[in-house]
Amino acid sequence: MHRPLHVRPLGFELTGLGACPSLTWRSIVWGKELLVKCLRWRVGTGSRINCKMDSWLPGHTDFTPFSFIGADSSLQADIDRILSIPLSIFPTEDVLIWNGNNSGNYTVKSGYHFAAFVADLQDASSTNNFEKWWTKFWKLKLPTKLRIFVWKVFHNALPVAAELK
Repeated sequence: MHRPLHVRPLGFELTGLGACPSLTWRSIVWGKELLVKCLRWRVGTGSRINCKMDSWLPGHTDFTPFSFIGADSSLQADIDRILSIPLSIFPTEDVLIWNGNNSGNYTVKSGYHFAAFVADLQDASSTNNFEKWWTKFWKLKLPTKLRIFVWKVFHNALPVAAELK
């Protein structure tokens, strides 16, 4: 595995990009972050799970309980999810599982589908932010010529030699 020299061996879950990461290292960290987003704990004895911080509750996008501040409906939904967790008669270890498929095992196919799902969510949110920004921009009290010029700059619509080719 390729690892930059400036990153200390702190463990896979603690590593980050560092100061000047290579493309390979960026890809590894991106994959690690994607993997962590879709992992959750399968409850056994519960001794390894931090109930407030760890992902363990089925049915949520982040698998953690809703905040106790707010509507009672979210609290009841959490209670129902907790009660739906199957418990074994024999004590078993808490296990991290992949939540991208029913088996709990990671596959490249399920990882790809999860990555595509996350990318779609990010595209939708960035598009919404972009649209909000332009809505606010058009409401500014600026000369019309300046507003149109800025729009052309952002959309590469200025008639310059590079764009006319």
